[in-house]
Amino acid sequence: MNSMYKYDHLVDRDLVMELYWHNLLKVCGLDAYGMNSHGKGFENDTFAIRPYNWSDENDPLPNFEYKPTGLKIEWYKYPFRASYMTKPYNREELRWIFGICIESVRMDRYGFQPKDKTRVL
Repeated sequence: MNSMYKYDHLVDRDLVMELYWHNLLKVCGLDAYGMNSHGKGFENDTFAIRPYNWSDENDPLPNFEYKPTGLKIEWYKYPFRASYMTKPYNREELRWIFGICIESVRMDRYGFQPKDKTRVL
């Protein structure tokens, strides 16, 4: 385990360029740092995006959390920089997760049902 981070699995830094990630930020009303106009992130029953915590808290919440599988990702200062996750997901699996998160926001706002968000990858 990396001594600076709580999680074991390195995240591909190039995920920051993923269209699914950008669409997720957009549908949540967040900027590239994962913040809304009030400096907060986004959370619903499916997932949470939290901006980097600049305080000296010893155990800050993960920056991204996908609740159905328990996936948690943390990063340094901005999304996917020096980033680690709790489980070893590949890029395709993470795209699928981001897609389900987008659908969950649309469901919350517009009332249509997302795909199966409990499927274990």
